[in-house]
Amino acid sequence: MITPSLERKWKLHKKPKGNVWEIPMPLRVTKEEALLLLAYLKEYYSGAGSEKTSFRVMSVSMKPEEMTIVMEIFLTPAEAGITQEVECTFHKSDGRYILHVVVTRKSGDLNLWQDRSYSFLDDLRKQLLLWRSLPQEEREKYRLEQ
Repeated sequence: MITPSLERKWKLHKKPKGNVWEIPMPLRVTKEEALLLLAYLKEYYSGAGSEKTSFRVMSVSMKPEEMTIVMEIFLTPAEAGITQEVECTFHKSDGRYILHVVVTRKSGDLNLWQDRSYSFLDDLRKQLLLWRSLPQEEREKYRLEQ
């Protein structure tokens, strides 16, 4: 039996330390699936997910040998001049791979950065949930794009 939570919005339980925010994501995959997922994220943040009302993706680069994707993100409002680097890396743990996200503030007000980063991190979380719902045939198409 599942009891619904009273929380209606996803919350980050870790706070940033200075300009760096380390966020472990609750996702465990095989090495092969991790590489497919990175290709999926690269495609999404280079295309449809590159421009939202709360952020704009300025660049995306994938490093398959390091199991990492790095993105430069510009957060709105533009007048605030908030930019950040987001590094998503899979680390091996107990035979599976866990996604670890490190967000580094590059410019802009610290408090505003903390508030405005939520929208990008929530978007990333939703993409991870969407990945889990994709049929295997759809996931396999990312093998060719690596």
